[in-house]
Formats: sequence, structure tokens, C-alpha cells
Amino acid sequence: MLLSDWGRNRQPRPQLTVMDDTGPSMQADKEITWHREQIARNRDLIAELEAGNSAGSDVFPETQAELDRLKTQIEQSELIVAAYEKEHPEA
Repeated sequence: MLLSDWGRNRQPRPQLTVMDDTGPSMQADKEITWHREQIARNRDLIAELEAGNSAGSDVFPETQAELDRLKTQIEQSELIVAAYEKEHPEA
């Protein structure tokens, strides 16, 4: 997979702006599921990027920027999931 392909593999984040028949709890569950999937997907991408740099040479600036972006996204999603789990201990 090329570095330029990673941006194309992102999935849209579910929106919680409109309450529908499923109710706010069901919508929140969908969003949390999305974040959990993104965490796993982003960790896989980081592993793939880091494995591609196994030669021990310097990382290209573009690759390092992508690694940093993915790590930031993981941190943000982990915070969202942790806050949800704190409010919903049964989850």
C-alpha cells in the first residue's frame, strides 16, 4: 500500500446530531464502535509503516508526519472511548 493510499481508506465518522428512532444510546454505541475500529485500523497502519522502515535508515518526513497523525487520531479516539466507558460502565 502506498502512503498516498492511506488517506483514501478512511471511513466517515458517524454523526450524532439527529435523534432518530434508534435513540441517542444506539447512536452513541455506533460512534464508539467506529472509534474502536479506527483505533485498531490506525494501529495496523502504524505497524505497517514502521515495518516498512526496518532498514534502519531515517524516516521520510511524509512518513513521519503520517505516523504522528495516526498516533494523534488514536489518542483522540482512546479518550472518547474512555469517557464513554466511564459514563457507561456496563459497556
